[in-house]
Parts: sequence; C-alpha cells; structure tokens
Amino acid sequence: MSATVLIIEDDMTLREGLREAMTQAAHAVIVAATAREGLERLRNEEPALLVLDLGLPDQDGLSVLRELRRDGYLLPVLLLTARGDPQARADGLDAGADDYLVKPFHLVELQARVRALLRRAVNTGASDTTSPLVVDPDRRRVRFRDDWIELTQAECAVLQVMLGRRNATCARAQLESALARPGRPAGSNALDVHIHRLRRKLAPELIRTVHGEGYRLVTGDGT
Repeated sequence: MSATVLIIEDDMTLREGLREAMTQAAHAVIVAATAREGLERLRNEEPALLVLDLGLPDQDGLSVLRELRRDGYLLPVLLLTARGDPQARADGLDAGADDYLVKPFHLVELQARVRALLRRAVNTGASDTTSPLVVDPDRRRVRFRDDWIELTQAECAVLQVMLGRRNATCARAQLESALARPGRPAGSNALDVHIHRLRRKLAPELIRTVHGEGYRLVTGDGT
C-alpha cells in the first residue's frame, strides 16, 4: 500500500534512514527536522501517516501530537522514542498515538507497522458513511455501490494513495511514485491511463482532474 508519509525527526542520520526505508516501501516521503517545520508541512501537504519523534529540539513530540488531535487531525501517528518504560508508552497512547516504536528498532519492523496502520486507516475511513469506497488491497479489489470491482496492481496503488488524501488534490508526482518500481520508472502517460481505467470501472465523477496539479478523489460530501 503506497501513501504519503511525513517523518518528523531531528537526528539527520536516522531521518535519512527512515526516508530510505519508506521510499523502498514505495511511499512518497516528506521530512522535517523540527516540530514547527513538521506541523507546517502536515497542514500544507496533508500526509496519510505521521512518524513522529518525541525528542524534538523545539517542542516535545507529545505536545505536537496533542495539538494535532485537538485540531481534529485523524491521520495515524507512529511515535518513535528512546523512552521504553510502560508509563511513557501509556502517555503516548493516551495523547492519541496509534502505535509506538522504541529506539533502536529494525527498519523492517517500522515498515510493517506503517503498512498495518495504513491498512487500518484505509478500511476505517472507507467504511465511513460519507465514503462509498472500501478497498481490499490484498485481493486488489474495491467495493463501490455494493459491488466488488477487480483492480490491477497499478490501479489499486493509485487508488490507495488517493484514498489517503480524500477530497484533497494528489500531485502527479505523488501518484506516479506509486506506479514506479525499482529499475522501472512509470511511463509519461501511465498515470493518465490508469486514471482513465479507474473512472471507467467506478464512476467518471469520482476522480476529478485538477489542471496543472494532479487528481482529486471526491467521496461523500467532499467538493
């Protein structure tokens, strides 16, 4: 499952390692070194998932998390911290975290936890009464208007990215990154072909073209 992941981590070495791990997992990646920068990028770019370090130089990660939840942000949040005691874990979860990973950790575990959080977020969000879509990524199909519709791997990848930003514009580069494979970048018109096929399989009005920017998946009462 591909999505846009925001990483807020002040340690440059770890931050670049996290970026590489998420890129290898076919995610689009946004990085920030401070809470202030991270909050600005989150509000401007609306990622599907946040990986948040607790020990930031300008603001404690827990206060960042509480601020996001207070402002109504529902995206999954995975906390990274050196604090592994039970009370620290409880504090993080009580503040609104969806998962918690103690340093040091293996990147493969991080990738697995991110996959699990994204699956949960897609299925939870898509089952909302404002959304007509439920995606089954393992079987590469989507339920739309009470029918299960088969998708190709590429169509499923594009749709999952768009579901992570429902009713918001997905940039072409972000969607094209979901189609690329190691040693095989997406062709110049590949995205347009897959968007055309998704519209034909689902409904033309479900995916809007935002000229000069990309595409927008419109669900429920979104505009």
